[in-house]
Amino acid sequence: MASRRTRARETALQMLYQFDMNPDMPAETVREAVVERLEDEALSRFAWSLYVGVLDLKETLDASIEKVAANWSLRRMAPTDRNVLRIGAFELSRTETPPRVVVDEAIELARKFGSAQSPQFVNGILDRLIPAGRRTGAGRSPAPQVVDPQPAESPDQSSDEVPTLTPNPTTTLEDAHPETLENVPQPAVESLPESNPAPLHESPTIPGDSSATSGTA
Repeated sequence: MASRRTRARETALQMLYQFDMNPDMPAETVREAVVERLEDEALSRFAWSLYVGVLDLKETLDASIEKVAANWSLRRMAPTDRNVLRIGAFELSRTETPPRVVVDEAIELARKFGSAQSPQFVNGILDRLIPAGRRTGAGRSPAPQVVDPQPAESPDQSSDEVPTLTPNPTTTLEDAHPETLENVPQPAVESLPESNPAPLHESPTIPGDSSATSGTA
């Protein structure tokens, strides 16, 4: 069952997706959208810290993702997939949240908002990003094979409003987690223009989730 922090992660993902679509959106506008959607101070702080942390460390996170995703580039990934990976990479490297929780939460985000192949793709990349010292109990099989993506197309236009990612109607959080990436192609998606976000503020420290053995947090 999804937790309260799952909602915060979904909101952070939506804001990062919006930043990809419109990097000129003022930070205060994004923050107001976070508060309005969550209506909870603690969850709003958590979602905002994920958003700011990912943007502050975007270059480092992207480099770490591309290092383990041979023959991939972030520009060629679906916007949803690359931002799920950024959130997961940030939590794995900068928070005390148990790796199993981070990976499972990312898989569910990919399942809810991405394509049919997204959960397996996200699982394979994040499995390779689990720090060696934190891998015990991660609960994942050997790192799945990451396959070559299909070329992406350029978007026709960007939006001036915060877009909303629509959950997939054919998937549920109760579906079994995929275990392998073998022979799973990445669907063709729209690429987004590269951008260099203006610094917001120093990334805050995020406390770890308490459910070290659960699949959600």
